[in-house]
Amino acid sequence: MRSTGTRVTRRGFVVGVGAGITGAVLLGINSGSRSVRAQDDKVVVGWSMASMEVQSYQVAKTIVEELAPSLNAEVLWTDARNDVAQQVADVDNLLARNPDVMLIHPVDANAVAPLFDKVKAAGIPVILFQRPARTTNFDLFVGGGTYDEGVMMGEFVAKQLGEAGGNVVLINGDAGNDNAHNIHKGITDALAKAPQITIAVDQPSPLWSREKAQNLADDALVKLNNDVQAIIAANDDMAGGVAQALAAKGLTGKVILVGGDGDRDAMERIAQGSQDATALQSFIALPEEALRVAVGLARGEVDVAKTFKQEPIAFDPPGEPVYRDPVPYTLITKDNIDVLQKYWQDVDELSAK
Repeated sequence: MRSTGTRVTRRGFVVGVGAGITGAVLLGINSGSRSVRAQDDKVVVGWSMASMEVQSYQVAKTIVEELAPSLNAEVLWTDARNDVAQQVADVDNLLARNPDVMLIHPVDANAVAPLFDKVKAAGIPVILFQRPARTTNFDLFVGGGTYDEGVMMGEFVAKQLGEAGGNVVLINGDAGNDNAHNIHKGITDALAKAPQITIAVDQPSPLWSREKAQNLADDALVKLNNDVQAIIAANDDMAGGVAQALAAKGLTGKVILVGGDGDRDAMERIAQGSQDATALQSFIALPEEALRVAVGLARGEVDVAKTFKQEPIAFDPPGEPVYRDPVPYTLITKDNIDVLQKYWQDVDELSAK
């Protein structure tokens, strides 16, 4: 019977709707023709990141490299710099180094399927990390519910605007990214319950570009003659660009601004009053969980089907259920900013080691 409890990491972050890998049944998984690593053998982990530009991803690398020695693991990193062709080359290069397990953080949800096929054909367990993808050919997805994140964002704005409602501008993530689609779907579903709110502008920012987000916000404010009551940006880097656009027009604190990721800059903007909320997914808990599961797969210690639930991870359009190890989001506002401050304090302490 599958566990339905939660697990708390060593730094106090709650992860998962299943048992996580702690307490997992040690029955192994189908790992193709490859033999599993013994307890005394070092596990080589190949980790293909779509980008390392975002603060959260840099935090993830710090956390993983701090944890890896205690798990007798070595992590091989690549950074595709948001380039699909580069990620293809990165995965080929990682496979040439014969890793025991792989994690892939997709540049493009629609283009990444052949990479998972290639890894699975080599008999290597593979985890889809943080971003959904249009394939089911992986062992496990480790990441949050970005649809739920979007619902949090939309519900916050609807509550803040109340019966007065008004015009809301949506600045979405990259069109080739299923997290962007999920966040957008969650936001629009939440706002649809508030008929007094009008989504006046709804545009994606290619590659989650801060500069493009700032330009989109500028254009929206001009188009609507500054008659904007709220702007929701799909991540905090883009929200930073929007904050600049609002400041340039003297609208700081007059237009509700929501972002996502829990970046340090967002924390500072919330404290200063130039951003109202962000959705934090702990990039301490998330990479810790991902690395522990990856090492467990490589050692044949994790039975995915007995430890995790099958759930959809893509919602627009809907995707098939896959095994998922979730790390939940927390909505951060000025009322609970201490949660985000503690998170970044922990990150700083780890980075100083």
